[in-house]
Amino acid sequence: MGIEFEFFKAMSGDSIYINTGKTSILIDGGFVSTYNYHIFKKIFLPEKKLDLVVLTHNDRDHIEGLIKLINEEKNKLLNRKNYVSFIKEIWFNSLSFNDCKISKLKKGNATSRGQQIDFTALMMDKDTPIPYRETVSLEVDMFQESVWINDDIELILLSPNQEKLDELLDSKDYEGYSEELKKKTTTKNKEQYFSNDFDECMIELGNKFFEKKDVSDPRKPNGSSIAFILIYDHKKYLFLGDAHIELIVDSLEKLRDKNIHFKDNKKIEFEFVKLSHHGSVNNLSKPFLDLIETKNFVILTNGAGNHHHPDKETLSKIIMNLKRQEDDYLNFIFNYPCMLNHNNFSFDEMSEEKFNLIYSTQYPLKNAIFKKNDEPTKKYLKKEKCYESE
Repeated sequence: MGIEFEFFKAMSGDSIYINTGKTSILIDGGFVSTYNYHIFKKIFLPEKKLDLVVLTHNDRDHIEGLIKLINEEKNKLLNRKNYVSFIKEIWFNSLSFNDCKISKLKKGNATSRGQQIDFTALMMDKDTPIPYRETVSLEVDMFQESVWINDDIELILLSPNQEKLDELLDSKDYEGYSEELKKKTTTKNKEQYFSNDFDECMIELGNKFFEKKDVSDPRKPNGSSIAFILIYDHKKYLFLGDAHIELIVDSLEKLRDKNIHFKDNKKIEFEFVKLSHHGSVNNLSKPFLDLIETKNFVILTNGAGNHHHPDKETLSKIIMNLKRQEDDYLNFIFNYPCMLNHNNFSFDEMSEEKFNLIYSTQYPLKNAIFKKNDEPTKKYLKKEKCYESE
């Protein structure tokens, strides 16, 4: 069957299921609704197994569905005689919690931090005997080389390093998701959200690489994201979580210096790149684009949240600055159809600059919808329920 990817609808969050027939991996769990509508129906069956579950970081839109998953497994382990968990191993960062640090963090009101503590406590509970690795970092010996899962999937860690984990643990100003974001991501409102730079010119946005210095993502939880290259049958796929792009660049440059997976020691070719932080402009840089080669970018979000990602500037910079062959089209793949108009790109721009906007929850693409006409943007697919997980 080859390798197949499914991008679960997780509202403004991430949840990705990978299956080769021999190996299956779940990256992040989105929200509780993601578990209810997708993870439970797709994966949580007697004949299924998960060789690896990866929690990239502790933000609510990545961790919440996994807490529900582990709780369900714990209940089965407690209540079913001779039940063996279908999860073989879990990777996450517990941030080296000890009793002192847990007590310190519980004094805060941070939703995501509280859920990180809940998740860590679940994993460490003797009644949840699921193997796990609680420190996933570039400094850990096993991650300094590639890691093989069932001899058919190879993973190369790019993020985080210990510095990023320490920064998160020591930060005092992280308050998690605001009440406004929580309200927006739990409603079933049919209103579609558009990017904050919806009305700006694509060409001007794309040229900003040369006009201003890149602005780095300041959020420490994003910096703690587990990000990696996945290799299957000689093809490479890049999963960035919400990682800080400067660390990704540093890790890729080290691979280039070792002449690992780079073509002619210049660029590394990916089948697709799952953009960091849902396409935020703060998680993209020109040095990053100078290191990669791909035709496909995956963006997972329904456009909600405080910042209405992805930014039009992000896509514009990729379109205007990623070097490619003259006849090559770039593909931006979204897991919600309403996102085809999120950034107000016209069909003329798509034809002239050679890029496609595509809706698909699977890769290789199945039942995909391409934006092919030039209808008024805010009317296109206006009935799509951007807040439903179903």
